Amino acid sequence: MKALKEIHQSIYGTNAKTESFIPAVFTLLGTHTDYAGGSTLSIALDEGVKGVASPRVDRLIRLFFNGIDQEAFSLDLEHLEIQTKKPHHTMLTGIIKKLVHEGYDVSRGMDITLRSDIQKESDIGFTSAVLLNMLSLLLKQNGVSLSSEKQVRYVLHVEKETLGSLATPTEPVTMLNKKAGSLLFIDQFNEEIKQVPFDFDKYALLLLDTNRSPELSMNSIVKRMKQIDKGYEAINAKRSIETLGDLDIQKFNQFKPFITSPLVMKRVEHVIFENDRAKQGVEVINNHEYPLLGELFTQSHTSLKELLEVSCEELDYIVNDLIKMEALGAKMTGLGFGGCVVALFEKSAVPDSQTLDDLKKRYTKRFHKNLTLSHINPTQ
Repeated sequence: MKALKEIHQSIYGTNAKTESFIPAVFTLLGTHTDYAGGSTLSIALDEGVKGVASPRVDRLIRLFFNGIDQEAFSLDLEHLEIQTKKPHHTMLTGIIKKLVHEGYDVSRGMDITLRSDIQKESDIGFTSAVLLNMLSLLLKQNGVSLSSEKQVRYVLHVEKETLGSLATPTEPVTMLNKKAGSLLFIDQFNEEIKQVPFDFDKYALLLLDTNRSPELSMNSIVKRMKQIDKGYEAINAKRSIETLGDLDIQKFNQFKPFITSPLVMKRVEHVIFENDRAKQGVEVINNHEYPLLGELFTQSHTSLKELLEVSCEELDYIVNDLIKMEALGAKMTGLGFGGCVVALFEKSAVPDSQTLDDLKKRYTKRFHKNLTLSHINPTQ
């Protein structure tokens, strides 16, 4: 944060008075279930989006995103207009307009500097982290208190209504409930959120970024979400349910004859069994059965590849190589068609740097892009 404050001072000539950090997050189990009412098991990282701010005496907000923007932009609080060609301007304007609509006074001018340790293309929560950071700085600068529940709701509103992007509660909820050394289990059906301590002393999580953006296949992802909705509608027409998350495997087996499309059946089967894997994940971690957790990872990837069909050659290549390296399990995380792979290892079995460098070289030779590796440290 010190370096960011120095950048802020060099740009605006004033010292930052407030600061904010929102971590990157990704889902270990429960991938592609939360928008269908399912459960998720996620983790917040020690990387993310940092922000600092200083007050102004007028009603202007200036924002500079270090490493992304070429220069700071200005936003006049007297004339809030969405500028779709400027994504960070759109995000900030959307958050302010939502706060004003809800009756909050956020009329104080300020200068903001942001910096991100993560890329949007990595699909580990970039947009949610930026929005929550902007929201946090606005609240602090204006002396406004807002519950975590409302913060999540407002961020999701901007993502869906202003940005027109896919958005689910998992990312912002995990970001706001981060705890060092723990995963976060979110059970939407029972409205339960709980910390799940993870043994980082004996086991390691590796994150590998394909550097292929999921946004290139967003239409395909939306199509699958609509197919899942069709499955819900087919069951709900015969047996009233709130979401597919209401169904355990036994109930689903009773109701699945209501789904007549084989393709829709595949999509819904992923949701039902992946929802169950997220719940099993909590149980095996609490029982310290980490090899079983690894098996759940690999089952999850197979389901995402064969039932939901959102994997890609890059993701499958990395997963297969990691399994050969004695990973307990490996899987894609995020929306799919790119993004990242997460792998679980016993700490004593984590591949050495030469082995991982060889994987990077093979990947680059085959796919003509870099493979980025990071050892996961839970947020402090």
